[in-house]
Amino acid sequence: MGQIYFLHGLDSSGQGTKGIYFTTHYPRVQCPDFRGNLKERLETLTKICHGKTNLTLIGSSYGGLMATCFAVTAPERIKQLVLLAPALNYESYSPPKLHLICLSPWLSAEMIL
Repeated sequence: MGQIYFLHGLDSSGQGTKGIYFTTHYPRVQCPDFRGNLKERLETLTKICHGKTNLTLIGSSYGGLMATCFAVTAPERIKQLVLLAPALNYESYSPPKLHLICLSPWLSAEMIL
C-alpha cells in the first residue's frame, strides 16, 4: 500500500480543519506542514516522498497546485491525485506543457484542452 498525503493550502497547515478531518477519519493520511514559496514547498514534499511510489496526494487549494506540480515531474510515482479546488491559476505559476498519456474512453482530448 502506498502513502497518502494531504497537502494543505497556502495559509493553512497540516493541523487545519481539513488536516484534522483526515487524520481523525482516515488515520493513514499523513498531513505534513509546508512553509515558504512554491519551490520551497515542493522541495519539502520531494524530501518527504523520497524513494516512495504508489503515492496518493490530496491537495487543497495551493496544496492542489503542489500536488499537480509534483505529479507532472514524477507521474510514475503517483497512484492517485485528488484535487480540492486547486489553485492552478496562481499568478506566479506557469504550467508546464503537458502531454496526454492516456484518456478514459469517455473523455476526449477536446474536453480537457
